[in-house]
Amino acid sequence: MNGCVIASAFGNLKVEHSEQVIYGLDFVNAVADGDASRDALVQEIARQLDLYSSNPCHRFDLPIDLRGTVFQQRVWSLLLEIPAGRVRTYGDIALELSSSARAVGNACRANPVVLIVPCHRVVAKNGAGGYMGQVSGVEMDIKRRLLHHEGLEI
Repeated sequence: MNGCVIASAFGNLKVEHSEQVIYGLDFVNAVADGDASRDALVQEIARQLDLYSSNPCHRFDLPIDLRGTVFQQRVWSLLLEIPAGRVRTYGDIALELSSSARAVGNACRANPVVLIVPCHRVVAKNGAGGYMGQVSGVEMDIKRRLLHHEGLEI
């Protein structure tokens, strides 16, 4: 498995990948790697991040390997269906899966590939909810910027 940090319009992202698939994509407070551009998959990730930054309706088409529990997989599948500019609540997803909002939030927090699986499009009934396991700070600033980019103010 390889790893590097790449820059995006929304913050630097740590990429964990093989030559064929992405295992992890997460916002980090680290400097982007200059050598990352040598890898074809990382170049494609960067290209699609640029497409998303110029067109919030861009749907990522990247090879991902989502490893998680059966429940997490079910939640992540539903997240992939949420179009840009729309949100769903933790509670709505929980009802669909006969689960709890907290369990959905935990699955969102465990999402290994932020942006590609758009957990930023899941919100609380009365507000933004959390992002990457946090309810304030830099992570929530990123969530709000992503939603704003997609035309939403939460």
